[in-house]
Amino acid sequence: MLEYVRAAHCVGGLVRGNSQPGDVIAFIANVDAIVYSALITGIMKAGLVPFPISPQNSPMALLHLIRKMSACRVLMTQTTLRGVVDGLKAEIQMIDPTYVLSIKEVPSLQQGTELPHNGVLRPSPAAFVRAHHNHGICTYCDRTWGRASPENVLEAAQIIKPTLMLSVPSFIHTWAQSDKAVVFLRTLRCLQYGGGPLTPQIAESLIPHGVHIVTRYGGTEFGVVSELSLDTDETWQYFKFKDQISVRLMPQGDGTYEAQFLTSETHHVAVENLTDVAGYATSDLFKPHPTIPNLWKIVGQMDNVLIHSSGEKTIPGPLEGIISASPMLSGSIMFGRQRDQPGILLEPLPGYQIDVSSDAEVSKFRNLIWPIIEEANKIAPAFSRIFKEMILVVNPTKPLPRVGKGTVAREAAMALYDSEINKLSETVESNTSGNSVEPPKSWKAVDLQPWLVDQISDILSTKVLAATTDLFEHGFNSLSATIVHLHPLGALRKSGYSSTSTLITQNIVYSHPTIAQLTEAISNIVINPNESKNPVKTPEETMEEMIAKYPKGLDAPLPIPGVVGTKQYILLTGSTGNLGAQILESLLRNKSVARVYTLNRPSSQTSMLNRHCARFQDKALDIDVLSSPKLVFLTGETSHDDLGLALRQHLTMVIHNAWRLDFNLSLASFEPHVKGSRVLIDLARSSQHSSSIRFLFMLSISSTQSWNAQAQGPYPEHVVMDAKYAVGGGYGESRYVTEWILAKSGLQATSLRIGQITGASAPNGAWATTDWVPITLKSSLSLGILPDAFGVVSWISMDAVCDALLDIGFSEEPAPIAVNIVHPRPISWTSVMQHLRVALLEVRRLPADAL
Repeated sequence: MLEYVRAAHCVGGLVRGNSQPGDVIAFIANVDAIVYSALITGIMKAGLVPFPISPQNSPMALLHLIRKMSACRVLMTQTTLRGVVDGLKAEIQMIDPTYVLSIKEVPSLQQGTELPHNGVLRPSPAAFVRAHHNHGICTYCDRTWGRASPENVLEAAQIIKPTLMLSVPSFIHTWAQSDKAVVFLRTLRCLQYGGGPLTPQIAESLIPHGVHIVTRYGGTEFGVVSELSLDTDETWQYFKFKDQISVRLMPQGDGTYEAQFLTSETHHVAVENLTDVAGYATSDLFKPHPTIPNLWKIVGQMDNVLIHSSGEKTIPGPLEGIISASPMLSGSIMFGRQRDQPGILLEPLPGYQIDVSSDAEVSKFRNLIWPIIEEANKIAPAFSRIFKEMILVVNPTKPLPRVGKGTVAREAAMALYDSEINKLSETVESNTSGNSVEPPKSWKAVDLQPWLVDQISDILSTKVLAATTDLFEHGFNSLSATIVHLHPLGALRKSGYSSTSTLITQNIVYSHPTIAQLTEAISNIVINPNESKNPVKTPEETMEEMIAKYPKGLDAPLPIPGVVGTKQYILLTGSTGNLGAQILESLLRNKSVARVYTLNRPSSQTSMLNRHCARFQDKALDIDVLSSPKLVFLTGETSHDDLGLALRQHLTMVIHNAWRLDFNLSLASFEPHVKGSRVLIDLARSSQHSSSIRFLFMLSISSTQSWNAQAQGPYPEHVVMDAKYAVGGGYGESRYVTEWILAKSGLQATSLRIGQITGASAPNGAWATTDWVPITLKSSLSLGILPDAFGVVSWISMDAVCDALLDIGFSEEPAPIAVNIVHPRPISWTSVMQHLRVALLEVRRLPADAL
């Protein structure tokens, strides 16, 4: 220690000459950690600002950083900057910074960040990392001569015999493949990682061997903020924020939260970019532990989130982590921003590299890597699943660019492969993407059905799928349907049926959404092409068939009513949606409500409580009511016939709010929802209070989409027994069918036909970001023009809809059979757009002619 102090004093004496307090001293040094530490300490003791720069930067980047921070002197152990020093400024003015670190600023060059003294007055963890990183500033225990590699870092660690280590994930991936390395790693009290995600498979292969994995989280702008815990084998991906850190977690509406660190007496951030308080918004996204409070897992960055053309969001980090664990790959990057579906860019390791211009080799590699893609797809929502057609293989002559930590530089990789990604998307969307598919043995149903099962199993990443199962209930979307449509087209052309292939329409999967129906339709087209040209059933006929199917048995008399209590026992479906959450909050606050049972489909991603918490926070609702003893969470499918056996004794009201929102699907794909509604009707009819129970069905004015209001006036507030007025799409047609069945149920039932719902009047009025109005406005800002249209706007706020529903549900008067809920004073579309234009010009400070 004495020698270290003397060394620091020597450094201070050397750099103090001709320098003013606050001057920046840049240094690019390949020296060991003790000397590196002495350099920084000596410069600080001299009243100057040390600016350590990674020697891995290019000469151009080094010059940019030095100019950016106005360094007056450069110390280096190599000749990288000879000829550059003359152009540097001699003095700068700063507000008492301690030292400066260089950080990445994608996609531009790096920038410098000042770290104040009070931002580093906190305990330093025992670990090691490169000294020019922020973790390294806190823990001078790394060797910096030569380029670090998994081999030489492990060799040094075995000599030093530390009790704790900190590494980047790419090194841990390499060590996990070596039995000798694992034997050493198990001697550590913990192996910490940071700087990127660690693949779960890698960590979970090490933990059973006694290696204790710990997640560390921090950033140059705010320091290391994760608490060091040594008992984390079960929760290795999660960490707790330090007690002295003031963190604000902002919900993003999809179960994730952005971490924002606020300046406090015990923690000062180095960079402040928040507008309301002093603090730093990280753009890092976190998810809470499903059962243990105050534990958080980082899942990605806001900049990396893929927002698809549908408005859905894919968080690539967890999926990339699983896929990158493959021993065949050196890297992976997902893409798909502003596209229907994500894809993935895969970089094979030497030995697995292919000629990417050969369709045969690409197809073979996709099949080879497919098992690991299927594993990732298991944890992904339907809109985030990766299809075989969306796998893009990296050309060996164009390797993926990487940053100093060994991770793939996402933005640079996207720019490098932009043309290939566009070409792949165009191919998938064209009629040529199915040309490489081998046709079935024959086009008879007996051979066609197993062939279709194989094609569809690849898309759904499942091998067990009944022929009568609705595909859209198991994750199919528009791109899935397109690919399944294109595969038979390509196979038919390959079989010599080019003319017949033109009879397979674009919407064949929507109109035949099960494997059995699809098999029959395609087989009939190929074997009897002339008959397939005959007209199919009209939408009215299809609706009437379903209406005739489900009311059977509803003419039976209701049981004799029991004693009616004063308290309400309510079953609410769809409570994790926007309107459902608003209804749930109101019910839990109502003193006449004794119990609320929420029924939602189960999720493997997070707990039911966390799903509700995320929605409540997104809508600024009172999250405290979710701890009410009135609330009971139920999970299941409404289409299960044994639903609600325990509810029959008390149930007094059913609010049916759950319905799939997809305007592409045909009526057939909504049949499970129609069946589920019949199950709920049977549950209500079997209740002890069946004669007085209220059944409120939340539907949409889309069930009246063929009604001509200008010629026929407002839609009547009763059930119109003519299916032709509901024609226009499966979503509205299925609602009409259910409304008709409900009218025959004998219950005190009310159908609430709701118009366009806006955000709630209070507290923040926020719309759902996936709604068509916000999406239209976002497009308008990009295009610089607002849309014009004829007609009027009768939008109604979410809380107004909720109030209307509860007024009907709790009314002592007989329940109306149907109610239209729209704004009583509509205004013209043009007027709305004009108000929006004025508001956007003011908020965005746009020129007067911008929109």
